[in-house]
Amino acid sequence: TLETSVYPNPATETLNVYADSKEKIEKVGVYDLSGKLLLESANTTINCKSLNAGIYIIEVSAKSGLKGFSRFIKQ
Repeated sequence: TLETSVYPNPATETLNVYADSKEKIEKVGVYDLSGKLLLESANTTINCKSLNAGIYIIEVSAKSGLKGFSRFIKQ
């Protein structure tokens, strides 16, 4: 499992995603609590302005194949 974290949490406009420093992030997905993919990006800074207020799951995929998950709150 990939160690991940997000900042700031709660977020309003942008969200920064971090992973274990030894791993190169390939993509980041933002999911709602029902598992629906809402946003996908190759960047570690996510524009979450378009999301409704609520709780979301971040899936981080590394080039090595490892995956990690974090939760964040959108205000």
